[in-house]
Amino acid sequence: MRHSYNENPGKVFTSKKSNYKGQTTMRLKFLGHSAASVGPFILLGKKIKNDESGLILLLHEHGHYLDYKQLGFFRYFLGIGLPSIINAKKKPQKRRIVGYYNQPWEAHADIRSNVRRNEHTPEALTLSEAYYEYIASIKGKKWFKFLFKDLWKFIAHDFTALEK
Repeated sequence: MRHSYNENPGKVFTSKKSNYKGQTTMRLKFLGHSAASVGPFILLGKKIKNDESGLILLLHEHGHYLDYKQLGFFRYFLGIGLPSIINAKKKPQKRRIVGYYNQPWEAHADIRSNVRRNEHTPEALTLSEAYYEYIASIKGKKWFKFLFKDLWKFIAHDFTALEK
C-alpha cells in the first residue's frame, strides 16, 4: 500500500503504517514508549501518544532521517546510528554528557527538525554541528582512523578529535 505525502504528524499516530514528509512510519508494539529512525523508516512504539511529547519524538526521529539522507547509509550508520544505539543502552549516570539529547548525534537531529529542548546547552548545540561536519567530511583512509580510534572516543564522550 503506497501512502501519499503527509505533513500532518497527527496522522502518524492514528495508523499502524503511514508516512511523515516522505519517510515511512510504522507503529510497533514491542517498542513501547521508544522510537528509532532506521534509514528511511521511523519506528514508533505503540504507547507513544499523539501529544506534545509524541510530536517532539516524531520530529526528532525525522531529524535523524534528514541526517541519513544527507550523509548516506554508511556515514549515518557509523557516525550517528552506532553511537546512538550504544549510548541509548547506557544508564544515564554512565554518560559523561548530561542529558541524552545533548549528545552531538542526538542534538543534531533536533537541530535538523527544529526541536527546541530546555535541556540543550549552547555547548551541546555547537558540538553537534562540529561533530556532524566531521562525520560528513571523512574520506578515504581517514575512515580507518575514525573506525578504530575516534568513533570509540566519541562513544565515550571524548570529543578532542574535533578540536584539531
